Amino acid sequence: VVSHSGLARMLAVLVVAGALVPVSAQAQTGNVTGSVVAATTGQPVNGAQVSILGTTQGSLSNTNGRFLVTNVTAGTISLRVNYVGYGSQTQEVTVTSGGTVSADFRLEISAVNLDEIVVTGTAGAVERRKIGVSLASLDMASISEIQPMTSFGQAMEGRVPGLRSVGVVGGVGATRELRIRGTDSFSLGQRPVVYIDGVRVDSRGGEWATGGGLGSSSMTCCSFSGGAGEDRLSDLNPDEIDRIEIIKGPAAATLYGSEASGGVIQVFTKRGRANSPANFSLTTNVGFNQHRKNFPTSLRSQRDFGKDGFAAWDPNETLIQKGLINSYNLNVDGGGENITYFVSGGFNYEEGSVQPNDQKRGNLRVNLNWTVGDNFTVGVTSGYVRNRIQSLQSGNNWLGIYTNALLSNPRNATPEMPYGGGLDVNVLDAQAISTYSDADRWTGAVTLNYTPTSNLTHKATFGLDALNDQKSRILPFGKHYTYIGETGERNIGYRNARKFTADYLGNLNYDLPWFSGAFAFGAQTYWDVTSE
Repeated sequence: VVSHSGLARMLAVLVVAGALVPVSAQAQTGNVTGSVVAATTGQPVNGAQVSILGTTQGSLSNTNGRFLVTNVTAGTISLRVNYVGYGSQTQEVTVTSGGTVSADFRLEISAVNLDEIVVTGTAGAVERRKIGVSLASLDMASISEIQPMTSFGQAMEGRVPGLRSVGVVGGVGATRELRIRGTDSFSLGQRPVVYIDGVRVDSRGGEWATGGGLGSSSMTCCSFSGGAGEDRLSDLNPDEIDRIEIIKGPAAATLYGSEASGGVIQVFTKRGRANSPANFSLTTNVGFNQHRKNFPTSLRSQRDFGKDGFAAWDPNETLIQKGLINSYNLNVDGGGENITYFVSGGFNYEEGSVQPNDQKRGNLRVNLNWTVGDNFTVGVTSGYVRNRIQSLQSGNNWLGIYTNALLSNPRNATPEMPYGGGLDVNVLDAQAISTYSDADRWTGAVTLNYTPTSNLTHKATFGLDALNDQKSRILPFGKHYTYIGETGERNIGYRNARKFTADYLGNLNYDLPWFSGAFAFGAQTYWDVTSE
């Protein structure tokens, strides 16, 4: 039998003990802080990955090169720092209960960084030295320091051995030849499969709307802009991209299906930084596009005069112009202990060297990451773009501007046909055509990471890429065009594409007395719904 006073004393003891348990447990942790700088220049390294080996804890260095890892279990730990282009470093420190220990790193430049962590070559993140396929990676920050980038295709051009990214008609926003290691299949597409933050996206390049395909017998036929069409990869804003990973050739089909026989390109957008104040970045680019004056007009043996002594115009002097490039991008990133953010907005206006041809693109992006607990994180990415392209009439096209300028007979030149005559459509009539692609697009994903133990991880990604594209072509009244004369005509087409991605991946790392390794398991699926 317990008296009331005895029961009260027991409850008081239990309450005090319960209050002391979390205090005692909390006192067994400390903090780790420090800096990461380049050994050669002493400049801070922004975005270096700092991790505690054997745990899921870590942080990223901020713009001042500082980092902070909180709630670290007291005792001796191993800190490791990785950054693209630099060799990794490991340092042991001793964390005391309730204290803060400092660790500073000076990274050496490494031309071939085998310690770099990549995610595209295998089922899960792994060091480059451990993968068995040819994989290339591009750090966009390093590239933009050397050369300003206004398009995704330009960022890929000439930077990865075996990858071809070349404009085929010279127009702004037009489809580029994007191919890895030549032709891989006679039946499948040659373009690599493209992922953005784990979501398979529409990367179509080429013409999809044709006059005949829209069902009117009076239409002027053929492709809207000569067959080149618009490149959906021109929707990407290079200023939002952190890095790009590329698998070359059919090795990608092992993980991504037969459609990836031409390779895989993974795009990773920027993220916020933990324990960092808001960092603002404003970038502006101003320049111009101009083709080389190499139209083959020099083959004319003498200056050709048209009717009544009118001198025919030289396409090298009159068609090739300086097209304006003007872009603005504003980014802000930062975060606290549990939530990080990256927000960006950008506008790009670019004119082609042969006009009319221009692109107006606006981009918005919000990336959030929430650390729910020591072993569970939630990431959300969301990007929107509005891209309006005035396409260049070019290529193998009877409405092509420079095609007609070169094929016209300069001896028939008049003020109304300054390049010459002899064709069904003259250059000035071709330049009066308005061909537009007006696309709006949203790409977003939710990524869940769960790490119940230091050697077992689970990752699930659910995403959607939604694209709406409207194309129109207006041949103005009063101009002469084949099949319709001078009556004028408007063609219009619609294309809607939806790509749903669901992906689960588990990784188990094991270390046995005789050997160690990793075991990956998971499943991935996607739905592709397109209507034209």
